[in-house]
Amino acid sequence: MRLTPQISGARYDDLKNLTCEIQVRTILQDAWAVVAHHLTYKQESDAPKHLHRQLNALAGTFETVDRSFNQLRIDRDIYQTQTKQDIQDGKPINQNINADTLLALLNAKLPDRDKFNPIDGQEFLLRLSEVGVNKLDDLSSAIDKTIMIVPAFEKQFPPISVITGQSCLYNRLGVASIAIALVNEKYLQVSNATVLVKEGLLRLRKEHLK
Repeated sequence: MRLTPQISGARYDDLKNLTCEIQVRTILQDAWAVVAHHLTYKQESDAPKHLHRQLNALAGTFETVDRSFNQLRIDRDIYQTQTKQDIQDGKPINQNINADTLLALLNAKLPDRDKFNPIDGQEFLLRLSEVGVNKLDDLSSAIDKTIMIVPAFEKQFPPISVITGQSCLYNRLGVASIAIALVNEKYLQVSNATVLVKEGLLRLRKEHLK
């Protein structure tokens, strides 16, 4: 691989005619490389014969775990895809809320909204658990019930982009949080919203929800 012609300038002049190789490996492959480096054995023949079996067993263990992690990732993707498809098809969704079902639900319900930070998703799950919202159907119903109210709240209390410093739209998780706050009093109380925001949510609830 070489630098493309579009990459130019004095800092690249010494590099543009060089060919480089990009190596891609999994975390466990990298871990094995670190282990091998510390052992200073570049190849099996470099090690004493009585250690060959142990090295082979260790390498095999790393390979097995690496395959298991890869299969876990595949199974997780399948689970998320199937859950999302069930939601889009209108099938009953009785699963418990977890990181994967939350992601599938919000991807299906709010595809036009921006994605969210997984760490924020974990905090949201903890708050839901605190107030007893454990089923995916409960969150899905809350979003359906309040989705037309969100723009009104968004207009009064727009989020601020950390990148541009300008007002923007709530991402998928933000919409879900607003939805639950509008229909669940306990969630509204444990949320970290300001008093002004909570008052705004209560006002919208009285105006639009029975």
